[in-house]
Amino acid sequence: MPLETSPRRARHLTATALLVALALPSADLFGMSAEAGAGQRLSHAKPPRNAKQHLAPERPVAQDDSMSVFVRTHLALQALRDRVQAELAEPRNKKDEEQKALRDKLRTERVRILKEHAMTEEQFARMTRWVSVNDSARKVFDALVAKAAARGA
Repeated sequence: MPLETSPRRARHLTATALLVALALPSADLFGMSAEAGAGQRLSHAKPPRNAKQHLAPERPVAQDDSMSVFVRTHLALQALRDRVQAELAEPRNKKDEEQKALRDKLRTERVRILKEHAMTEEQFARMTRWVSVNDSARKVFDALVAKAAARGA
């Protein structure tokens, strides 16, 4: 399937290519050093001198305070989920009415826990995504969870 671009997108790509071409010496565009003679190629192209400026800055790990609040909230919600799921598995709670009541309890208790920890659903979801995709944030999260587990044991 051919890649189709709109005329506006094509102009944008052309303008971007021109800006890159103007920013780099002509020899660097073709992987040649300025010292190399015409027609000589290097085995690898050098990155431009200001290559670090073009990289997206790495977002710092969440502040310790917000991460510790997230960890406390996460652990409280995990304990709630475990408790309610154990109740759902009990034979006396197999009727639809009891199941619905327990699920409602889970929802209301979840909202209460988030309010107690001064977090919204969106903030909790954002922190959960951040910890799941960022290695340094995950390391901080795991360390705080281990610390909390050691205190609780």
